[in-house]
Amino acid sequence: MKKQRILLCIALIAVMLLSSFAFVSCEEKEYVTGISSVEIKDDTVTIKANLDETYASDHSKDTVYILAVDGMQPDGSLKGAEVVAEAKAKKSMSFKVSLVDGIGTSRIACAFVLAEKNGEKYSALTDFAYITNPEAVAQKNEGPAYTSGIKGLAGNDVVGASVIGTEHVIVEVNMADIILTEFDVDAIRFNYENITYFYDRDEVERLDGLFSDAFMSGTRVYIRTEYLKTENNKNLRQMLPDLSSDEGVRLTKSFYAFLASRYSATDYIIGDRVNRYGEYSYSSVLEAEEFERIYSCWARMANNVLKSVNSSAKIYVPVDNSWKSDGQSGIIGAQAFLSHFASSARACGDYNYAIALNLGDGDDLTALLKDEGYNYSKIGAINLSEFSDFVDKSEMRYKSEKREMIIDGLDLSNVKDSKNSAAYYTLAYYTAAENGFDAFVYSGEIYGRAYSRGDLYFAYMMCGSSMNSQLADYTDRLGGAYVPNFEGYTTNNLKYVQNAATEIKEQAEKQKKVFPVALSDFAVVGDVSNYQGMLGENEVTWLIEADLESSHGGIMAGNIPAKNIVSSGYIGVTINSASERTLCVLLRNESTGAQTYTFVGECKTLNGKNTYYFDISEFTKGVDNSDEITLAICFIPDGDDDASAEIVDVSLYGVSASGTETVIIIIVVAVILAALGGLIALLVVKRKKNMSSENED
Repeated sequence: MKKQRILLCIALIAVMLLSSFAFVSCEEKEYVTGISSVEIKDDTVTIKANLDETYASDHSKDTVYILAVDGMQPDGSLKGAEVVAEAKAKKSMSFKVSLVDGIGTSRIACAFVLAEKNGEKYSALTDFAYITNPEAVAQKNEGPAYTSGIKGLAGNDVVGASVIGTEHVIVEVNMADIILTEFDVDAIRFNYENITYFYDRDEVERLDGLFSDAFMSGTRVYIRTEYLKTENNKNLRQMLPDLSSDEGVRLTKSFYAFLASRYSATDYIIGDRVNRYGEYSYSSVLEAEEFERIYSCWARMANNVLKSVNSSAKIYVPVDNSWKSDGQSGIIGAQAFLSHFASSARACGDYNYAIALNLGDGDDLTALLKDEGYNYSKIGAINLSEFSDFVDKSEMRYKSEKREMIIDGLDLSNVKDSKNSAAYYTLAYYTAAENGFDAFVYSGEIYGRAYSRGDLYFAYMMCGSSMNSQLADYTDRLGGAYVPNFEGYTTNNLKYVQNAATEIKEQAEKQKKVFPVALSDFAVVGDVSNYQGMLGENEVTWLIEADLESSHGGIMAGNIPAKNIVSSGYIGVTINSASERTLCVLLRNESTGAQTYTFVGECKTLNGKNTYYFDISEFTKGVDNSDEITLAICFIPDGDDDASAEIVDVSLYGVSASGTETVIIIIVVAVILAALGGLIALLVVKRKKNMSSENED
């Protein structure tokens, strides 16, 4: 027993000693409260730092230093740091540092750290901290283009995209292609911080054209900046910009200053699916922690430089849908990556970055079709709300506000059944809208000769439009339980409350057929060379993509008397088709000098003879009886389908002037007849009374 007591005492002493060592280590680590703010005012950076009272008292005679680091070493060391201010250690300190150094280099993207000096070596006492109001020195404040919807595409055809209802476009810029490290007589020159930089003319002029198109079409453009280089004469590989050397830092900073100065874009996506840094070959040698540290520096540098030029600029941190890490090397789960990024941003001075999510290739489509369980390790249309809820957590917010989110990619090219791809796109689109995403960008092919008029294209056109009820066949393929709530659905059974196409048909058929259009008055203009001139530069020029013959598809156009249009609310087009196709109706008022047609609507046709109705009430509001109106009808086969189709009948539905008069006459006659009927009834009653009196006598 005595031996056991001795052993117990020894154990307790050991625990106390270990606890005391752990406590000292923890307290030393938390000695310093840290840098509380780094802000610009009047071209001066004010840095406020707080020291633990005990540390300040113990080191009151010692000097502490503010170091500025432009860039970032992979290991987070202070290599290359510059001493920019110093003071005796106190509980609260404020340092003033010039924004621009003696040779004209801005400290706008520098990381500042409070350090102590031991011999010739500096040791950090705090986390790095960045300037949190770089917009204070911006000379430009250009906000993004106004958009009313979330529909987007990735690619370089801004005009073509805008014509089919696209409001958001992502364009890619490879830093390795546009930045020239050597003098080129033909290069575009840009002076930044007293140094001239050179940019590839072809790449710059490509971007110039895109932004000119975007300005004309009102499209919101997002620039994805990447660093792609050929490795060993093989495929392009994603790389991190070199932020560990002076030259690499200068080239990176000047690049973002150039973009913000030259273009009106405010949205910049920094990299691509960065949480899968190994798979997308950002680095094959860095550990996850080192990669996260350098990427955070890259994102912050881009943010501060961009906002110092245009105060409305915003960066996006892009992740893929690998929500939880699957343990593979080079992959960080998007949830963990975003958590780490947010934590780092707060520690270094939080800023208003946004988040971009790539939905991959529809990983949950199979589960949707088979109505079976889904592996929730990835984000898909099924569980997109989980991603949104995560971003809405307090630790992810910026100043209590939820960060902006966009879908920056979804590619369904590998889905063999086009109706399934259309169904998935529809579901993902409305789920994204319901969960507060500001843009939904499809990154696969969606239009062009091989894709135009297909199911996915049709779903893309209809999503977000007033004709979305025509998507019911697609959403039903995925099962009612997965269809999102949006306008046109009930919240209970998630089925359509109101089928817009059916309603138009019912309303049209209640109207009088006021004018049967003579098909002999129509001319077939199915020659591809006529499309551009007919439809105009900025209207539905996507019809150029459909190489049609008049026998099975094309455009028919003819004149309609304005007096018939004025009194009409609907157009009914009867088609006899041997296969599904798209029917499109357009109108043009020739009397106004209009060069292009007004798009009335389009719908998917069925096999056989059917009538399709279009609401033209908005168009008729601006039409006078004396105007000359041209009606254009387009019927486009799906894909390479060359089955025959013909327009059987075209009629206007409404109440004509003569029809109104007829109604009035009928009403008047009815009133007169009613009056006569009443008079006759009175006479009959009086006659009966007289006869009764005579009988009594």
